[in-house]
Amino acid sequence: MRVVEILVKLITQVAIISAAVPFDLGPCNGCSHPGPILENGQLPLEDHGPIPIGRLPLEEHSPIPSSIPHAIEEASQKPRPQALHEPRPQQQQQDPVDHPVDLATRLQEYPSLKVSLDNAPIRASMHTFFEPQIQVEPEELDDLEWEQYLQEGWGDGGVVPALLPFPPPYVANVDYGNHNCAHLGNRITPRQAKFQPKSFQFPGNSQDMYTILLLDLDHQTGAYINWMKINVPDDQFQKGIENVAYEGPRPLRGSGLHRQVFLVYQQQYPIGLKDERLPRARPCQSGGRASVELPRLTQDLGLKGPIAGNFFLTQWDVSVEHTCVPVHIRQPG
Repeated sequence: MRVVEILVKLITQVAIISAAVPFDLGPCNGCSHPGPILENGQLPLEDHGPIPIGRLPLEEHSPIPSSIPHAIEEASQKPRPQALHEPRPQQQQQDPVDHPVDLATRLQEYPSLKVSLDNAPIRASMHTFFEPQIQVEPEELDDLEWEQYLQEGWGDGGVVPALLPFPPPYVANVDYGNHNCAHLGNRITPRQAKFQPKSFQFPGNSQDMYTILLLDLDHQTGAYINWMKINVPDDQFQKGIENVAYEGPRPLRGSGLHRQVFLVYQQQYPIGLKDERLPRARPCQSGGRASVELPRLTQDLGLKGPIAGNFFLTQWDVSVEHTCVPVHIRQPG
């Protein structure tokens, strides 16, 4: 009997708590009521009258455990969970941090690349977005600093004084394409330099003509002419006369690094192709290229300078084996 009385007291105390504290059930899918409990303690239902919350008769002087009010207060302070069907606020999409500001704005304005190219204020190519123009501020050097820069560049490669007593006063801009430019001893592979440069620029005078030389200083036969053009107008190397056809670097396997040196000389007069002192060679023809004596050649042709130059380093790769390979034609029968 004692156990039954205890259970009855517990049940009545729970009933008191449930009647005194209205719980906000909130909206839910599939429920018959639309929302929270009304102020009068009644739960509204569709097509039904108000149903009062019942109270059980309690014995007088029924004590309420002290822990229950604290639990109720803690539960009321907890944040209400968000309903499943309530839409979550959308976060504003940020521009990728790895894109330049102008590119991110452009992609946001035109999501489709084709639409962007078609609607651009200036007709753009596919490479406009992925090959940004890089501008480098020129560094101004005084005469002494420039002379020291040239001396170090040509001296570190051993071109000065092995080939020249002093470096040329200007640097020729030699570009093989695909960002393969010669620059005072950088590395370019024979495959990258297989064909003559796409761009060759040097300072000059419009009234003068120039001679361009490309020498392999470390060829097994000595200084070797890879390329020679005469009667080149000022900064127009395509219009010169090619007396020694261009031949890409062909260093032997295991011969180490080869220095490929470009030199530009100023001519005192136009040079004729019938001049016996002028080297001549067709593609892949070694005669006329090997064992050249640079001081004697420049003296015989009346060349001044060099006024400009550049050089790069190269060594054997597999492309050398497929350059200047003789073709054997099978005879019929």
